Amino acid sequence: CASIINESLHDIGVIPTWNELLLPILKSIGEMWELRQCGIEVEHILSTAIQSEFSRFAYETTTKTSRATVVLGSMSGDSHQLPVWAVGAGLAERGIRFVHLGSGMPLESLGDVIARTGPRAVFLWSQIKDASNCDDLAQLPSLRPNPRIVIGGPGWVNEPPRGVHVANDLKTAVALISEVVSD
Repeated sequence: CASIINESLHDIGVIPTWNELLLPILKSIGEMWELRQCGIEVEHILSTAIQSEFSRFAYETTTKTSRATVVLGSMSGDSHQLPVWAVGAGLAERGIRFVHLGSGMPLESLGDVIARTGPRAVFLWSQIKDASNCDDLAQLPSLRPNPRIVIGGPGWVNEPPRGVHVANDLKTAVALISEVVSD
């Protein structure tokens, strides 16, 4: 799995690898689980390979990197990381530096990170249905300039506050973040 992902990342890039190779496979594995309640080990093996190869690709990308920082993470109670690593790899491919906060970031801690680091953008993922409330995003600190907040995933409820951008796919997330990160 890892060598196929690695080869694809280098041959066709992050977004095509995610959209054309990995999403169809992950969807198929999920459907198999729903139908037969088996195959979870396949999903775990593939997930480990995806995370490993996307993180390796992101950290080994030798393109010119931006001075600005982007913060990536998933919301409290959510351990889904593959889309977050995909966004990170997509940003690295464009020469954009990021800090990956890992899974399950409490909003208060995220606010502390934002206040201390002053990132240009923040990407937050929520996978678990109805687990994250967009209203809570208003609690994030106000800075000058304010970072662009981009959210993704099916776990968000309510309309996002003014100024929060919604990314329905990897390409949109990377584009929304790239717009505000300058060298």
